[in-house]
Amino acid sequence: MPKRPHIIWESEWSTGHQEIDRQHQTLVESLHRLQVAVDEGRGDEELGWCLSFLKAYSRVHFRTEETLMAAFPEYDGTDHIAAHQRLLNQVDDLFRRFLMGETQLPESTLETLETWLLDHIQGADQALLRDLRASVSPIPDPTAHTAK
Repeated sequence: MPKRPHIIWESEWSTGHQEIDRQHQTLVESLHRLQVAVDEGRGDEELGWCLSFLKAYSRVHFRTEETLMAAFPEYDGTDHIAAHQRLLNQVDDLFRRFLMGETQLPESTLETLETWLLDHIQGADQALLRDLRASVSPIPDPTAHTAK
């Protein structure tokens, strides 16, 4: 029995940018999988996979957002990027501790990750896309590769 409801993607969290929303959904799904792994005691292998994926995919996602920010020099993404780095540091620390044998994640850690992700999506990311939408339409897909 879960100690708390597991996170599930909600459509109201959408930013209106297809690629960013797809990546947010993937992050939510990976956090959901981590919550289930912890609550159901699925073992070190599953927990390790979840932490490893969250660590790697967060970097992919943040790189996508930061590439988008860089395309609009008038957007000051300093605080946004600093928030990304703080979460990456936290996830890196979690993964490092897991590799050193700390295989029990405290409930407070899961709550912190969920709160950070939802606050970031609904705050900084919504504001980013709103600001960029106001300056140009349509907003480009930062993951699209252009032929040279």
